[in-house]
Amino acid sequence: MRTAMVGVAALALLVGCGAGQSDGRDSQGPPFPDFTGASAVPRAAWLDDDHDTQVVAGDVEETVEFWEPFLWLPNGDLVLHTAADSSGMAVYRPSEDDIIAETDDEWGEDEFGLDGVTGAVMSDEEELLSVDEHGPEEPDELVVQDFELEEVDRIELPEPDDDLLRRYQPPVASEGATMVPYYDVPNGGTDEERVYGLVRVEDGEVVADEPSEITGLFLSEDRETVLGVTSGFHAVIVDPDTGEVDEDLGELPVPREPSAMDHRDGSAAVRYEQREGDRTVYLDVAFVDGAWEHDDEASDEQVWYVDGGRVVDGRHGVEWQPDEGGDVDLADDVTDLVVAGSLIPFD
Repeated sequence: MRTAMVGVAALALLVGCGAGQSDGRDSQGPPFPDFTGASAVPRAAWLDDDHDTQVVAGDVEETVEFWEPFLWLPNGDLVLHTAADSSGMAVYRPSEDDIIAETDDEWGEDEFGLDGVTGAVMSDEEELLSVDEHGPEEPDELVVQDFELEEVDRIELPEPDDDLLRRYQPPVASEGATMVPYYDVPNGGTDEERVYGLVRVEDGEVVADEPSEITGLFLSEDRETVLGVTSGFHAVIVDPDTGEVDEDLGELPVPREPSAMDHRDGSAAVRYEQREGDRTVYLDVAFVDGAWEHDDEASDEQVWYVDGGRVVDGRHGVEWQPDEGGDVDLADDVTDLVVAGSLIPFD
């Protein structure tokens, strides 16, 4: 459903393989673009035709075998997840060219607190959040792990009344509070009967379980603003101290849940993702001068901005476009592309 991706800047970068060798990497992979002399480079990872993960991050360009890219962490590490013939999760550190952690656990995007478009970790702390769903027989749990996949806390989440089913949505943490949206629906009920609510957790304890108009939450790429969507499809800024709407940005022009949201310096952006025939298309909506604006048609292209350029994923491949000029082709016809970037251009 929904990868932190933080824009990165680096100086005078050279192309080459990392220092170490460890299981799952191939230093004899395909050649990488030459970023020599660039003032900024992207952080990107994708699957190639051999189903290996290609990584570009700062001065590291590597091939990681047996794993698939999942999300970038704010500290520069890359979380990998299971390939077809293995299971679990791993953390790859490009700066050391090493897989520094592995676990047998595996999360789906629906349970993980992340944004699958921008790849943003939904916490302003060094933690990964997920909901462990157990079904109606026992309570679901909020699971907190550090950036090396070690479990540091597990909190039992409230159960609904006996005649209701509850589905928790991806959690978001900010300023010491973790918020977990959910909806309840009667047994055998329909989507039209959903009742939305929000659980708040502080210091490892559930402190509130209350009705809410918020249906889903996002954390901005800079990890400073909690964004939400209401049942009336308004985009809102949420106060993490209360879980209530702090600012209403108005009704979104597309009446459905977005794939991603971002906010920085008073600007906001929303990305929608949808299938049209055999292709995926994207529609970006920007909050400008107090109103939402967007193109009339969806596009084949996705764009991520970093401080110094942008990464463009289009029909003809992935391209790095630095502000200083000299566009670089990263790859052709990739799958599972994960980029560290924002939906909002840097000035």
